Formats: sequence, C-alpha cells, structure tokens
Amino acid sequence: FHLLRADGELFAKLWQSESQSRGPDLKEHLVYTVRCPTGAEWHFRRDLPQLTFDVTDSAGRVLAMSRPEADPGSPEMPSQHLLEVNGHVSWVRVASLMDVSIVLCGLLTITNLM
Repeated sequence: FHLLRADGELFAKLWQSESQSRGPDLKEHLVYTVRCPTGAEWHFRRDLPQLTFDVTDSAGRVLAMSRPEADPGSPEMPSQHLLEVNGHVSWVRVASLMDVSIVLCGLLTITNLM
C-alpha cells in the first residue's frame, strides 16, 4: 500500500514484512512495516488471533499499542478513546512525540486487510 499526502505525493509504503513465532508457546504474530522515503520505519506487530498491536521503531522502542477492550464503556477507558474496526472495539495509546496519524492510518489499513 502507498500512503499519500494530500497533494498525492508519496508519504510512506506499508507492507506485510513477516510472520514469526515467539516465546515458549510459539505464539504467531504478523509484522507489517511502514517506511517513509526519508528512511524512517515503523513496525506494526499483530498477535494472532487477538487484535493486539504494538508499534515499534527500528530500535524496538514501543511507540504505540492497541488492545481489545474487554468491556466497552468501562470507566478505565472512556468510549471516546476507542477504535472500532469490523465490530471489534479496541483502545489505542500513542507515545509522546509519535505522530498519531501514522498509527491510525497503519492500524486501519492493516485491520482492513484481515
């Protein structure tokens, strides 16, 4: 996928980069990569079969995360902070200085591929 700026210029490319197993339980996860022409890169790791995402940079620092909401409307996470995709409700948390539009565009594109 090509993510374009408002003027049609390429902002970044998004693709599924790998499928891996990790940990003693060999739980599988998918990795999607977003790369800008400047070389900046973000990795969206989705644990299967849950709708759990971690967004990291090339150094492995967690920049954002998305987790399924067990109880929509719970007082811990008000509903205005939730992302609903395909009937699944999740909360999204983004680190300071991370561009939230990159996270949301990535999550929405990836979840529509599922």
